[in-house]
Amino acid sequence: MTPDSASHAPSPPAASQRVRRVYFIQNEPRVHAAQLAIDVRSLGVETHVIEAWRYPTDFFDTFEPDDPIVILGGTMNAYADEVAPWFGSLRQLMSRASMSGTKLLGICLGHQLLAVARGGRVSVADPAGKEQSVTPIEWVTGDPFVDAIKSPAVVFEDHADAVTVMPPQAVALATSSRYLQAMRIGSAISVQFHPEVNTHLITEWYSADEPENLPRYLSEYRAHASALRELSCRIAQWLTDPSVT
Repeated sequence: MTPDSASHAPSPPAASQRVRRVYFIQNEPRVHAAQLAIDVRSLGVETHVIEAWRYPTDFFDTFEPDDPIVILGGTMNAYADEVAPWFGSLRQLMSRASMSGTKLLGICLGHQLLAVARGGRVSVADPAGKEQSVTPIEWVTGDPFVDAIKSPAVVFEDHADAVTVMPPQAVALATSSRYLQAMRIGSAISVQFHPEVNTHLITEWYSADEPENLPRYLSEYRAHASALRELSCRIAQWLTDPSVT
């Protein structure tokens, strides 16, 4: 257990209400499940990481798990099949899963991939500008996912691309002052923000890319650490509890 996880470990659900494992589909090495995987394992649930670049490009055509799936982020855009040739197969998986009842969570790029998979549109390098670090958002009320995570007032962001047209039948769950932040379509939830971050992941991301901004990002994270850690814990509980959609 890392220092970030010590004081916020979620309470395990009853054994009869627990899924066997959660699949994390990783799109590039640096963007991994971090704190969210720690919180899932603290509930006694296995995590299985699929590093998509190591598999045949059509691998997801026949990948049909019953357990929850998390699609992680990445620095490429949702249309970059030439960079990530598995994206076509992954989008098909996301579409199937969202229509079949499989619990699926898309994070950042995963949010954008879900939108494209189900007929929405993503603006690459949107002119409204980047959202980075701690950002306030507003939630709708009455959705089971929103109720489960207790509508956190702030989240941690790092994105320049954004969902600008939601898929048909999608429902907006949260927005910031600029962008859609969460949506539901079928059995899938997607979020533009990064619930998986902790101080270790923030340091890993920005020590190389934005070393001049790293102290500020860490300070802003720590100022809201309790709420941000609670968000990861509650999403882990939602993922592993099949009674909550």
